[in-house]
Amino acid sequence: QFGNKYHIFVAYLSFLALHNQLGEALTGGIWRVKRTRKGTMNDRFSKSLLFFDTPRGQQVVVQWDRLLVWTLWLHIPALLFVTWWFGKESMLEMIGGAAAATLIPTLMYRVVPGSFWSRFAIATGAMLFSDLLIHASGGLIEYHFHIFVYLAVLGCYRDFRILLWVTTIVALHHLVLNFV
Repeated sequence: QFGNKYHIFVAYLSFLALHNQLGEALTGGIWRVKRTRKGTMNDRFSKSLLFFDTPRGQQVVVQWDRLLVWTLWLHIPALLFVTWWFGKESMLEMIGGAAAATLIPTLMYRVVPGSFWSRFAIATGAMLFSDLLIHASGGLIEYHFHIFVYLAVLGCYRDFRILLWVTTIVALHHLVLNFV
């Protein structure tokens, strides 16, 4: 079905949107590639790389924000269960951390939905939940995978600044705690 390497790339981007048809519905067909002459692509494809700067792209970002804020709220019972199960940390500390990791991103989502600062707060809240889960479990390696899963999820924003920020948070956290 794929005539050239660009179609394979487009299929990969559609796969990132969970399914070809869902990606088509979310992007309004902006990922389709038309070749204007041999070896070059038209303006539409190069502009599609800046999809989130379009009005439809902003709608998708707001939908992602809403979905990720809900996932942060769903982390609260999971964190409390892990804290209760392992019993290594204070439940009050975990509730305080969960409140910060959930309420601030929710507030940012309500005030400036779809903005960089909303994504920034949501990503920070996600990494804070990763830290809280690792801390509540006593540092079990299995809970470190939460970081990698959320890095993949945050990659759907297609904003390198967010990935750079959360990677920096995790690196600094490990560096600082290594000397404490």
